[in-house]
Amino acid sequence: MSTSIAELLPSISALSHADKFRLVQLVLAQLAQENDVEVEEIQQSAAPFNPQLFFGVTH
Repeated sequence: MSTSIAELLPSISALSHADKFRLVQLVLAQLAQENDVEVEEIQQSAAPFNPQLFFGVTH
């Protein structure tokens, strides 16, 4: 049974931003594995990114 992208889009749209990024990471890792591409693990930073810390920095 094959699922089309059109069928998946409503479920993907319902995901949080963090879950969407994780989904992209999983899909890219699967594609790399299928094509025998070596992938480096990305280390997560100690603290999560907070964009409010950078608001107005360019002004």
